[in-house]
Amino acid sequence: MVALTHGNGCMRFALALILATTLGNAAHAATFVVTSAADPGNVVCDATCTLREAITAANLTAAADTINFAVPAHGEVLISLASALPTIVQPLTINDYSSSGTSVNTLASGSNAVLRVRVEGAGAGATTSGFSICANSVTITGLSITGFQQYGIVFGNTSTSTLCAAAVTGGIAAGNFIGLRSNGTTAGGNAIGIFADQAQIVVGGGNLADRNVISSSVASGVDFVNAASSGSSVLNNLIGTDKSGGVDHGNGGVSVLVAANVANLVIGTTTAPNLIAFNQRGIGTLSGRSAATPGTRTLFSPTTCSASTSRTMASPRTTQAAATPTPAPTACRTSRCSQRPAVLSTASA
Repeated sequence: MVALTHGNGCMRFALALILATTLGNAAHAATFVVTSAADPGNVVCDATCTLREAITAANLTAAADTINFAVPAHGEVLISLASALPTIVQPLTINDYSSSGTSVNTLASGSNAVLRVRVEGAGAGATTSGFSICANSVTITGLSITGFQQYGIVFGNTSTSTLCAAAVTGGIAAGNFIGLRSNGTTAGGNAIGIFADQAQIVVGGGNLADRNVISSSVASGVDFVNAASSGSSVLNNLIGTDKSGGVDHGNGGVSVLVAANVANLVIGTTTAPNLIAFNQRGIGTLSGRSAATPGTRTLFSPTTCSASTSRTMASPRTTQAAATPTPAPTACRTSRCSQRPAVLSTASA
């Protein structure tokens, strides 16, 4: 109830109305709790709520909702999808660090994160991705994502593999095991780990807790295409290893693949370096969907090939974005390589 007084009563009423509207919008943000590993469920996210039902419910609100997990089980919680999950179309955080017994990484090297929920896509269909995101400000954290024949996580595409109606910003994938089971050691690769298509995102982040392990993909670990993916970052991840950072779970292609029309991309910094090891290639560029963006890409730190060779590339190495990338030494093209740390940045000329 708002009390009006003479003179400034209208002002007080207006301020009270603004405050009530703001609080009302904040109150609409909901937390949905996944309590069942079944799929698909009975459509409604109620006392028994599946991941599919929780995403469906979150898509019905415009607020920035949260999906937590409380599945009563010991050890790994396996969610085997029967088909593609709904495209995420509203701001959302999906957080399995809400599960009992989980914990974020605290190690400077490797990862001691403890995960429980694994989302498995082997039975979901040949064109299915794990999480398809067409909304701004979506965070996926604390999950093991395995077995998808398209992408583990895709920002900028629908669940039917079409472009979203608009570019996506503010996406975060942090603290996940992508291509490894929840123990962080057993391979369960996706075709591609994370794919950004017209999406400005952060893969990992500046904190130890943000570290992903992205491994065992059939092709690349992380892909960036479309100029609207410019300004993205890949920070503080393990790419191509197990959670210890020392065991080979290399991605079958390039660890991080960047289209030539993607600019201002940062792959590692001195304070948040990635460990990139055992992949078929380290960091690669390719022709984009449009003319290449002018600029340069600079790779800092040496790139050391496998134990079969001691060849090391000079540091730094700079190539024009519009030009054909300088090929790696023959030894690196025919064997797996590691980069410790790898920092790649793009900037407009």
